[in-house]
Amino acid sequence: ERDEGKMKRLQYLLNCTILAGTCLGLIPAPFAGAQVLEDEDLGEVVSNYVVDQDVFGGGVFYYQIIVDETGETVARDKMDEEGIESIILSPNTRFRLLSFYAETLSFGWVTFTTPPAGRTFVIPTVEYLEMTGLDDTDGDDLPDIHETIAGTSATNPDTDGDGFGDGAEVTSGKNPLDGFIVDVGIIASGPTSGPAVDICAINNLAIVAMGQAGISVFNVKDGFEPVRIAQVNTPGDARAVSCFSDLVVVADGGAGLAVVDISDPAGAFITRQVQFESPAEAVVSRGNFAYVGLRNGDIVMVDTLTGTEITRFEGISARIQDLGIREEVLYALTVGTLYAIDIRLDDFSLAKSETAPGSFGAGGFRWRLFVGDDFLYANNIQGFNLYDISDPLDPEHKQRFQTGQRGWKQIVSTGSQFAVAVTSPNSTRDGPHHVDLYEVGGLEDEPQYLRTFETPDIATAVSIYNALAYVADDDGGLQVINYASFDAQGIPPEITVRHSGVDGTAEEGKILSVAVDAVDDVQVRNVQFFVDDEPVTLDGNFPFETGILTPLITSTKRTFSFYVVASDTGGNATRSETITLELVPDATPPIVRRFAPRDGSIIGNLDAYLVTFSEPIETSSIHADSVEVRNAGPDDVFGNADDTVLSGVSMSYAEATNSLTLGFGELLPGLYRVQLSPPIQDLAGNELASVESATFRIFGFGDDDNDGVPDDLEELLGLDPTKEDTDGDGVIDGDEDADNDGLSNTGEVVLERDPLDPDTDGDGILDGDEDADFDGLSDGDEFRNRTDPLKVDTDGDGIDDVSEVLDGLDPLDPDSVYPQLVVSLSVSFINGIQSEADSQLPMMVASPLVSYINALFEPPEEGLSTAVASRVVSFLNGFTDPVEEEFPLSIASAPVSYLNGPFVAIPENQTFWQVSQPVSYRNEE
Repeated sequence: ERDEGKMKRLQYLLNCTILAGTCLGLIPAPFAGAQVLEDEDLGEVVSNYVVDQDVFGGGVFYYQIIVDETGETVARDKMDEEGIESIILSPNTRFRLLSFYAETLSFGWVTFTTPPAGRTFVIPTVEYLEMTGLDDTDGDDLPDIHETIAGTSATNPDTDGDGFGDGAEVTSGKNPLDGFIVDVGIIASGPTSGPAVDICAINNLAIVAMGQAGISVFNVKDGFEPVRIAQVNTPGDARAVSCFSDLVVVADGGAGLAVVDISDPAGAFITRQVQFESPAEAVVSRGNFAYVGLRNGDIVMVDTLTGTEITRFEGISARIQDLGIREEVLYALTVGTLYAIDIRLDDFSLAKSETAPGSFGAGGFRWRLFVGDDFLYANNIQGFNLYDISDPLDPEHKQRFQTGQRGWKQIVSTGSQFAVAVTSPNSTRDGPHHVDLYEVGGLEDEPQYLRTFETPDIATAVSIYNALAYVADDDGGLQVINYASFDAQGIPPEITVRHSGVDGTAEEGKILSVAVDAVDDVQVRNVQFFVDDEPVTLDGNFPFETGILTPLITSTKRTFSFYVVASDTGGNATRSETITLELVPDATPPIVRRFAPRDGSIIGNLDAYLVTFSEPIETSSIHADSVEVRNAGPDDVFGNADDTVLSGVSMSYAEATNSLTLGFGELLPGLYRVQLSPPIQDLAGNELASVESATFRIFGFGDDDNDGVPDDLEELLGLDPTKEDTDGDGVIDGDEDADNDGLSNTGEVVLERDPLDPDTDGDGILDGDEDADFDGLSDGDEFRNRTDPLKVDTDGDGIDDVSEVLDGLDPLDPDSVYPQLVVSLSVSFINGIQSEADSQLPMMVASPLVSYINALFEPPEEGLSTAVASRVVSFLNGFTDPVEEEFPLSIASAPVSYLNGPFVAIPENQTFWQVSQPVSYRNEE
């Protein structure tokens, strides 16, 4: 029926790439308001040419892509006359693209079916026609179907409330949704000074971990324009971050835990750095406590305000991949196993371990956890495992979702019908690494893949905040993705409030857990919590929950009330009913959880002493009559006439961590006791059930015989303070080892360890096997080699102590170096030479701890003696180009390597040595 002679066609090449691999889904319900326009609904065609003449001069086209069967929107955006540059959709699916030209409202549509996974195709030509008779419910001169495509409201003539009608704004080229995020896809980016590897978001801030570059802090109050306002260079390798309130905790690799204060975001700074005997790999925070997962499998609970280790769980022998918390349960993930750990008591206990099937990728990306309200995701290389945690202490594996992709890094739930995942077809760092959107439902439902958002670099981690996905994209920095269409339907969220009160009551002065189940037709943005009509918390992260400190009972205060307000992305809000709870007296007495230093310690110096309680303490009950520090006097016996009670002891109580810090002046050598007694009491007036005490000994540093052991300590060790070598065995007393822990007596003094306790900190590692500076050389070996146990590189020559010792160099001589060296102290992506090496000198390319590629970019010159080595772990040690004949070559990784070997054949006459000990995945030419 068209007049082909007058028709002008505008061809849109809408390139569409189908995601390789299996595709997923759950919850089949379409978005409210999404339309599948049938031919009989189109109205009267009044112009039968494809598109107005002025379209050829350029202009804006609005488009929407929906699943033809369900009407579910998977993309909504604008394009120019060049069409959509690229889009990734699910395979073997019938879609409909609806579009209109902004200037004339000419309308077009096309249906198409995507091919099988892995293939590319061109969306068919879209033909635009002028139409009449289309419904315009709100009379704004923008038909309802156009409103659906643009994302504006069909019942509000001025969706953004700026005084201009939607139709007028669209046709004049203005934005009918000022202040609203409508476009689906990447809406903003923020550069980072290092590769972005992890991210968390809170209080309108996004914190990005950047490896050796530390962390960056972004202001994301305006999702369109994230602004980097601070950078904090942590001393180690920032691998993981977790946010809570005004603190950020960082798993800082070999440097342990970094605690960063962001109360003034622009002035963010490190308040505490806590080192451990093994690198920190994962971290999660709750209140002012951090739970740190170590490479050796230990999980350490740290008081973030004081940097004190509170307790430790040692029941896992594998590297901790990730940690998560729900209520009083800590979840730990290792390759193959999920652990549920009860953290309600002073000593953590394992509640259950559950299988976590899957394999670990060659690229070294760690497995990740996401803890929802009653479910948990644990990803692996090819997908994720789904668990039922309706009973938090008893996680039940419900299904393993496995795809054809081998580069899964993380999946998080949005709290509605979506989940956002960072994935790749490859487990290594090559190829595409983007962000996928899935539709998810119940525990038994299989997720359904919807589409992919392409990021500039390697999408590694994601955090959902205020209904936007904040992505750590390696060298691409921070990427902000709007994954859901704008909510223009006016339907507010449905909410259910859960709390830990019992039978309408709550104990005074205790933490009441409040959680909100919020469901929306599109996406819940955030939930705000109010107590006695005052706002206390705004939570933009699913699951939506908080802890409320209940008030104390007074003559006028016997109850308290709270309610919540949930808002969606369209600005629609739902207020819960007001919940009123009766306050009941607190009947649980406080106890002392920890003394630091521990009871019975022997110490060379002490500035402050820390006592941690089980619950908040009434500060007025802490005074000289309830807290006593006593010196036992010359006879080392408490309770007789020569005792001295210290005066002037400062007392500082931290409400956030329930901890008391005692400050001293300089303590004289001797035996001391810290004693706490009633009337120390909690906020409800419950006093300590009994007197609590701990002792410690301070020794002096006088050393008359110059043997490296102070005279006071010699007497405690049974040594003669007048003899350098008490037992006459030719070893001076300072080099002896009284507790046989591998650390000399002098080492114990210098490092403030207990010379009579082989494991001073009780972490299961002998004092001599600890590594205070994390340089790979144990503390015992540091003293045996006379190197500085608190410096990675004692002589400052750029080569760490462990490399010098193992390679036969002198760690005390700065002139004892490799003739030609390319080295990375801790972590390197590529350690190599980009230009020709000096053929007259031997050469080493090395990374002492971890490296992805240690190799040369081009073959070394003939005759050059070459070593390419990774001390501990390497993914690839090898050459990518042919090597010349007749020169010595060694490629080595000890103890673990994924691939050791050249990609090309070795010449027949080549002298070649290649080794990995004890584990290698593939060693071959």
